[in-house]
Amino acid sequence: MNYSAYIPDYSLFVEYANTYAQLPLFPFFDVAHYIMMILALRNDAGDGFVSLAENNPLACWLCSMLSCFAGYILSNALLGQSLLAPFAYHSKIGIATIVWYMIFYSPADIFYKLVTSFPGKLVIGPMKEAVRARKVGLGVLQAAQVYPQGFIIMVIIGTVRGSGSAFMRFFERVLRGAWKPTQNELLNPSFMTQATILCSILLTMETLDYIPIDAPELMLMLTTLLVGYKMASVVFKVGDPLASIENTCRPLLFGKWIGKDAPIDKKGDSKKDGKPKKE
Repeated sequence: MNYSAYIPDYSLFVEYANTYAQLPLFPFFDVAHYIMMILALRNDAGDGFVSLAENNPLACWLCSMLSCFAGYILSNALLGQSLLAPFAYHSKIGIATIVWYMIFYSPADIFYKLVTSFPGKLVIGPMKEAVRARKVGLGVLQAAQVYPQGFIIMVIIGTVRGSGSAFMRFFERVLRGAWKPTQNELLNPSFMTQATILCSILLTMETLDYIPIDAPELMLMLTTLLVGYKMASVVFKVGDPLASIENTCRPLLFGKWIGKDAPIDKKGDSKKDGKPKKE
C-alpha cells in the first residue's frame, strides 16, 4: 500500500526503514545486548554475586552466556533445532566472555560502575532496544520457515527470540542454585516482555499479509517506540505504561463470580465453594 499521500516524505521514511533493516547488529548492538543481559544476571543474584563469581566462575560464565543467547537457544529448542548453534559463533562468544569478565572482575568494579551510571544507561539501554524488533522479526521468519501458516507459533517464537533472557532467567537461576519457582516471566511479565508480544503479533500479521505494511517500515516504527520508552524510563523514571490498562481490563475480563458477589440462582441457593447453602 502506498502511504505517500498520508505521510510527508514517505520515500525518505522507506529509505530509513530499509537502512535500519540492513544495519549490522555485530559488534556494537550485540555488545550493548551482552552488557544489559549480564548486568541483569548480576543484579538478579543480589549480594550473592560475589560468591557466585569467586567460588563458581564456570557456573557464572555459563549463566551469562545463556542469558546473552537465550532467544536463539529457546527458539531453536521450541522448533526442534540445535541448542548449541549459538556457541558456533566464536567471535560473539569471545566478546560476550570479555563483557562477562569486565562486569564481574574489573579492578575496583570500574566497568560495572561505568555501565550503570546515568550516561551509561542512557546509551546502552536504548542501543539494546534498537534491535529488539529486529530480533522479533528474525524469530517470526524462523518459525515461518517451519510452520508457514502457524500464526500462534510465529508469535511464540518471535516473543521468545526478542525477550528470551526473561524466560531463560528461570533456568539459569536453577543452575546457580537460586530456586525461585514463583518468580518467572509467565507469572510476572515485565513491560518489555508485553511489548515484545505485541511486536511479535504485528510482525506475524505482516508476514501473513494481514496488514498492508512492509516489515522494514513496521520494525522501524516499533523500534522508535521501544527506544523512546527506554530513554523516558532512564531520564524520567517512567513506569509501566500498560499497568493502568491492565488494572482496568483485568477485573472486567477475568474477574471471579464467586464469594460475596456470586449470583443467586432461581431457587435462592447462594453457592459458595462449589456447595449449595443448606436450608
